[in-house]
Amino acid sequence: MDPVKNFVKKSFLITIAVLLILLGLIIVGFNWEISAIQTRLSGLTEPVAVNQLTAALDEVKSAIYMNALPIFLGICITFALLIGFVNQRLARALKHAVAAAGKPKAQKVEKVAPPKADRAETRRRDQRFFLHLIGVLQQEGRLLDFFSENLVDYEDAQIGAAVRAIHEDCRQAMRKYIVPGPVMTENEGDAITIAPGFDAMAIKLTGNVTGEPPFSGVVRHRGWRAKKNELPQLKDVGDPLIITPAEVEVQ
Repeated sequence: MDPVKNFVKKSFLITIAVLLILLGLIIVGFNWEISAIQTRLSGLTEPVAVNQLTAALDEVKSAIYMNALPIFLGICITFALLIGFVNQRLARALKHAVAAAGKPKAQKVEKVAPPKADRAETRRRDQRFFLHLIGVLQQEGRLLDFFSENLVDYEDAQIGAAVRAIHEDCRQAMRKYIVPGPVMTENEGDAITIAPGFDAMAIKLTGNVTGEPPFSGVVRHRGWRAKKNELPQLKDVGDPLIITPAEVEVQ
């Protein structure tokens, strides 16, 4: 049972009991006083006057029992209900106060900006991650060596042979570490409808892009998605711009 309702019920019953006891004492006192008056009147020498006064007292007693007693009883019940209502409000207020006092206060967490040194370190590592993939392709397929060569001095056949070897080495490195796959399953040149709620990070819209989706268009590039990301561990170096270290063979 609700403690508040239990408290209000008990307070109401106690109030009614106290008022009824008070009413009983008043009735007993009233009867005792009427009886005392009638006893004194019985000793008078005027029988007619005594009978009249006794009859008047009986009428007063009857009037009180018939009229005043119900009124007084109604006042008692009303007073008890009023006290019960007040006790109910007080009990609920006390219950909420106790519950609020027992509930831990939520601590306001203030966002603290990282120190400038930490932000600079984070930015430096982001730059290193960008160069890290190029370093892997250089290590596995000598990609930067190929880009740095002046191809004007080479014949097409020589360039083709070099490109074939570099392409295969870089291709194996990509399959080894990131396993690239297409974003879209459709082929390039296929018609496609872009539905509302599409992933703007996965699909780039070009051309006449106006209004709201759905958009009808043609696949120009299927995109690339990494199926895994297992590049070799990034090593800390003194110079963040070092892509791959120089190699010196000691004689």
